[in-house]
Amino acid sequence: VDVGTQSTKAVVYDCLERTVVGRGAYAYGLLPCDKPGVAEQDPATWEKGMREAIKQATSDLDPSKVSAIGVSGQQHGLVAVDSHDQVSMAPALCGTDGSHGQVNMAPALCDTNGSHGQVIRPSKLWCDLESAAEAELLSQAWGVDMQPAFTATKILCVTSLNACSLTLTMTEVMLPHDYINYRLTGKYCMECGDASGTGLLDISKRAFDEERCEDVDASLYSMLPPLVSSDAPIGGGDNMMSALGAGAVRSGPLIISLGTSATLFGYCEHAVEDASGVVAPFCDSTGGWMPLVCIQNCTSATEEMRSAFDLSHERISELAAEVPAGADGVTFLPYLTGARLLLGFRRMQELGMEANELRVVGGGSKNDVWCQIIADVFQMPVKKLIEAETAALGAAMQAAAISAGRPVAPYISAHPPSLADQ
Repeated sequence: VDVGTQSTKAVVYDCLERTVVGRGAYAYGLLPCDKPGVAEQDPATWEKGMREAIKQATSDLDPSKVSAIGVSGQQHGLVAVDSHDQVSMAPALCGTDGSHGQVNMAPALCDTNGSHGQVIRPSKLWCDLESAAEAELLSQAWGVDMQPAFTATKILCVTSLNACSLTLTMTEVMLPHDYINYRLTGKYCMECGDASGTGLLDISKRAFDEERCEDVDASLYSMLPPLVSSDAPIGGGDNMMSALGAGAVRSGPLIISLGTSATLFGYCEHAVEDASGVVAPFCDSTGGWMPLVCIQNCTSATEEMRSAFDLSHERISELAAEVPAGADGVTFLPYLTGARLLLGFRRMQELGMEANELRVVGGGSKNDVWCQIIADVFQMPVKKLIEAETAALGAAMQAAAISAGRPVAPYISAHPPSLADQ
């Protein structure tokens, strides 16, 4: 299962045939808000999306044959939870005056300890820019360029007295994929890949940095979940799961994911930390590391153009193919929902990242013109995968490995995902 920004997707992976035999999807959007930069969702929407996507994916299969479930989730999003269940309604629909409407939060799907973790506000997503000021404060305090996407900035934002008058108290901090796991199992935990997107993890030690936590909130360290092994059956962040689904468990291939945002990442045997903030310092989900570069606007930019000129996907591709390389000097800055740097690949090379091929995944990978442009720009072979939804596939393959009692990386190496011919 992959809980994304625009939809939740599910795939069923046949361990014996090594292929996807079922798939489903459920689309949704952001909560309405007239305040610029705010991007929030009701976590209950993800639950509904998961139910519907799994129902579709297993409609022609025997669900009793499913041996394990892996969960991938959009990174960075803040899910604030009160485990004391003292809050029955959550504020939402933030307006420009700081007022809120109400969102109904469903009861937990699974509860193993007798208590119900209650979501106390909508989840602030990775693309939410309301914490830009907090990001600047943390950047100055920590000596690194901390982007508003990182969860630490969102925690500081929502616990601030000026943050939409939020006065509710959270007792646990979760990420979207942690929350779905919690609803499925009742267990509260996090893995280092997704945790490194909080901005609170010491990626070399694979442990939360207590001083950073203290800088954000005096009680934050106690709110964070225990960290578990990369071979624990809990899934991970969507980029980490996409790396598994694209077979990036060794040095060499770099993955370009063309979704709402665009990400470039790959496996690395050592921690890569970039004070400039261009390259995000992530762990992967196999025990290694996964330096990553993100451009905030990707398919959102092409969809904006397509919508503005009422073009079909086919027609906009035809028009793009007619334009000469370099577009006759025309430059479009795709900063529709905030700006992120476009120079990440060069910076990755400066930091010692190796690459001998690019593997393109995500919805945009289906476009041959786009893939050719990438090959021309990077001057590197580009390969497409048979299964474009690599985050969901990676979660399924992680689940398959753990179900088989094998470490994840060797299992992926022995069962590599299929590449397309072109």
